Amino acid sequence: MTLITRLSRFLQADLNAMLDQLEAPELMLKQSIREMQAILGEDEHQLQQLGEQLRQLKQVDAVYQQRLADIESQLDIFFSAQQEDLARLQIRRKLEIQQRLQALDVDQTSVQEAMARLSSDLERKRLQLDSLSEQAEGLLNPVPGRGETGQQCHPDHLRIADDDVEIAFLREQRIRSQS
Repeated sequence: MTLITRLSRFLQADLNAMLDQLEAPELMLKQSIREMQAILGEDEHQLQQLGEQLRQLKQVDAVYQQRLADIESQLDIFFSAQQEDLARLQIRRKLEIQQRLQALDVDQTSVQEAMARLSSDLERKRLQLDSLSEQAEGLLNPVPGRGETGQQCHPDHLRIADDDVEIAFLREQRIRSQS
């Protein structure tokens, strides 16, 4: 039974190694960067569409505001001429426009919030892409004078894993407790 298990593990490891060679990690990394760039392009396009939608909502708002001003001046005329029926009709229109303006305010707020969320998300994705691109550049195009990973030896580029910190902490703690 153990022979079959060991043979199965060996074949699986060998198959994984062959797949790794077929996938060409450099090409996969470049493809991932291209996909991220495409996603950024889509997000930027969506942000532009939201901006256009907001602009249109503001234009409609301005039209309604102008209509309200016109109705106010007509109401002044109707009340001074004691035309109550015409004044009631204009008041009905005024109330309808005010309701539409309230709905427009909700729509504008919703679009502005969506734009803010998308802008924040877009900035986060840009930073991730920039970081990934820099790392990929270092891995794919090593420069003499850099370490094995291709990253510079400047403190800005050092990455220390949390596990490494914990191990070092325990070592230091043990050393200090023994003294």
